Amino acid sequence: MAVKHWKKALITALGEALIITSSLTGTTFAEPVIKSTLITENIPEPTNNLLEQIKRYHNIRQYQFQGWMFSGALVTTRIGRTTQAFLITDPKKHKRRKGWARGGYIIRSADGMNAQSEPRHETWPEPQQVTFFTGPAREILPSPDGRHFIASQDVGGNEQYQGRFFSVGQSGSLPFTDAQYRNTGFIFSHDGKWIAWQRSAGDNPNWDILIAPTDNPARARQVVYQGRGTWLAHDFSPDNRFLLLSNYISVTESTLFLLSVDTGKVKSLNPRRGAVAYGIGKFTRDGKAVIVQSDEGREFVGLLRIDLASGKRAALNPAQNGDVTDFALSLDGRFLAYTVNVGGRSRLFLARAATGRIISTPHLPMGVIAGLAFDQSGKRLGFTFDGARHPAGAWVYHRRSGRLSRWTSNLTQNYTPRRFRTVELIHYPSFVETNGHRRQIPAYIYKPQKTAKRPVPVIISIHGGPEAQYRPGFSPRFQYWLHELGAAVIAPNVRGSTGYGGNYVALDNGRLRPDALKDIGALLAWIRTQKDLDATRIIVHGGSYGGYMVLAAMARYPGQIAGGVDIVGISDFVTFLENTKSYRQALRREEYGDERDPQIRAFLKAISPLNHADKIAAPLLIVQGKNDPRVPYMQSKKMRDAVKTNQIPVWFMMAEDEGHGFQKQQNVLALHAAEHTFMGKIFSRQTPP
Repeated sequence: MAVKHWKKALITALGEALIITSSLTGTTFAEPVIKSTLITENIPEPTNNLLEQIKRYHNIRQYQFQGWMFSGALVTTRIGRTTQAFLITDPKKHKRRKGWARGGYIIRSADGMNAQSEPRHETWPEPQQVTFFTGPAREILPSPDGRHFIASQDVGGNEQYQGRFFSVGQSGSLPFTDAQYRNTGFIFSHDGKWIAWQRSAGDNPNWDILIAPTDNPARARQVVYQGRGTWLAHDFSPDNRFLLLSNYISVTESTLFLLSVDTGKVKSLNPRRGAVAYGIGKFTRDGKAVIVQSDEGREFVGLLRIDLASGKRAALNPAQNGDVTDFALSLDGRFLAYTVNVGGRSRLFLARAATGRIISTPHLPMGVIAGLAFDQSGKRLGFTFDGARHPAGAWVYHRRSGRLSRWTSNLTQNYTPRRFRTVELIHYPSFVETNGHRRQIPAYIYKPQKTAKRPVPVIISIHGGPEAQYRPGFSPRFQYWLHELGAAVIAPNVRGSTGYGGNYVALDNGRLRPDALKDIGALLAWIRTQKDLDATRIIVHGGSYGGYMVLAAMARYPGQIAGGVDIVGISDFVTFLENTKSYRQALRREEYGDERDPQIRAFLKAISPLNHADKIAAPLLIVQGKNDPRVPYMQSKKMRDAVKTNQIPVWFMMAEDEGHGFQKQQNVLALHAAEHTFMGKIFSRQTPP
């Protein structure tokens, strides 16, 4: 079996990867004076010069493609304090005039895995803002005809998401969800007349499926299925009589169902034997079949066509050593686009939906592609692309001509792609396992430009999840560390990471969890063999589950790590599982174990960093959001107190208006300034106060 990558709605609903927006955008808008909500201990006040230095990197605007409107496309970006939705139009239809951005890319190489891009002059009109939430805009979803869209928001990072309905040509928006519930995973019917989504409430771990007509979504919503556990709505049938649903059990197991909207009855589409994982699912245009991401009969996730009458299955893409991470169907059902994750890098394919026959493979620089969507005509495919040297932007592939164009401008006056450092994929040997095998662990490494002969310090960035994967996208944070701190950055994908097949993702399950920590120990040993890396100046950095790995590594390898940055990290698995929000408890118990079982409880206590705080010997920066529904803030406070009793320097930062990671501009800047000062002292061999 293999692991899959879900649609944005599922990532919002289930994901544990750290959410820290890394692209604050420059703006000429007048911003209100924001009262600080940060509680800090031992952290020096940042200077204006330091904040301006950080802003130069974070003012590089990044865009996420969200879908097509009839007059252009919707994207999200930060212009001001928080991320909002904006309407953009085809830059080719506009003449350049004052105030428009310049810059751009043209692809020079025919090799999509190694292509580089060169600047050329291009023009873009300013994006038109269409949401004005006090917090970040979430789950932006245009209707099939491009005349409406849905957006959701929460309050202060509490993840109690509420949906709002927007119509072109009308001011304001219509709230249509019940504020007592957490609402996610919005979808439109093919004709745009209906909306479906899932919701969960309070301490109830069970999710309901709802539908509502778009002409009266607030008053006419209705529950069409009451699920037990985590249920997700994927697509309406073309006649709106059925919904494709899935019941998510774990990263490697889910069940697929067909729901009759009229009767409320469900029919299983799963094979009779064996656990299978399913991801995005869509009906074919004739309604006779569904196409889904699945690892059924495969090590890696592929595309599977299931005939609804006979149950017959057919693979739509060739077997590859990588997961299909996203796919889209044209509205007429003729064309299929999908991406394959090849060791973290994306490859894009266009195919005939009926047969899976590949008709083109657009070439892009090495990076990550997400958010695939055909326009109403099926002639243009929109998506987000970002790479190590290329900030995230909205790109369009023209199916008939094969032309690639970028619809957004990212660059600032001071920074161009040539200035950014690129990334290299490496593999390092881990420990010898019981069968005598020494596994090779994949990692991405960035190195600063050589300015001195002595070895450079190292920052090990550990991803969250644990069902996640570091992929080589653009990171202003990494580029800042490379240029301003002169540090190398290594992002390992230790065992348990997704993207390398089902066997690899299962290697940290249950009592095997310490083996993932051993992979970090092996990386520390590998660094000691590299002449250009300084093994005496290593900092570990991570958030959420990555924060747990930071704390655990500092306790297990105290003499080899010079400092750590833990952001919203797990310090005690037992109290974490007991107190994380109910809509997540079953999912996390499936991954980490059920703390209600005495033997598992004892094991989880034994591997929890809080119970080994006395072994931590290096300075620590702990960061937390007060409203975090996933990793409650007491996880960080108790770790802070435990480490302080050992006379170890601890810097602490908590934002009262944030949740699972920082989103607001002033908080993000304060966090990155604290990281800079903390790391700078350690790299200069000073002890933080």
